[in-house]
Amino acid sequence: MAVHEASPFPPASWGRSVGLSAVILALLALAAAVWTSGRPSAAYERGGITLSGVDYGFKPESMTWRPGERVTLTYVNDSSGIPGKQHELMLGRGPVTEETVFGPHVIGGFETDFFEGVEVALVEAEGVSMVMPGDALVSGLDLVDMSEMGMATGGHEGTSQFMLLLDPGGRATIRFRVPNKPGRWELGCFQQSGQHYANGMRAEVTVARA
Repeated sequence: MAVHEASPFPPASWGRSVGLSAVILALLALAAAVWTSGRPSAAYERGGITLSGVDYGFKPESMTWRPGERVTLTYVNDSSGIPGKQHELMLGRGPVTEETVFGPHVIGGFETDFFEGVEVALVEAEGVSMVMPGDALVSGLDLVDMSEMGMATGGHEGTSQFMLLLDPGGRATIRFRVPNKPGRWELGCFQQSGQHYANGMRAEVTVARA
């Protein structure tokens, strides 16, 4: 009768090992997705967002923020015109218009200011032609020479809103926490009685629901 010797190697188990590894990797990927879903995007982790104002538009053209996030936003006037153009930054809803023989015409500013009641810290200012606090709670205004700006609390055409106006090549950095004001908002520049806005100088900001 033939005698079969026992193999010195254990039975192959690589199939089970591969299957177990796949399960572990899937669980790790799921955990990572859950963990990052509630975190700010990479743009905020890198130290902030740079918003460029060009002739005529904003780059990036859209952004998404979450309530409670601490945003550091640097606005840069990258006008390429000769001579360069001043560009402003406002954020709100409902551009202010007036009726003309050609229909409604945007004259400047928004009906609703995103920054109303929001604490806004001005942390950098270079080539800033004007700052209008509006109904925002603005700090750091000592970085600019207010005496030469004809400072006022109102914005365009009597609207009361936060506004930055930069000379060509100017830049300003503001820091704030995103308020719980969900929905779509619009960035706009209304220089030359709203002509910059009409030329396409606008961008979208979406605030996610808390």
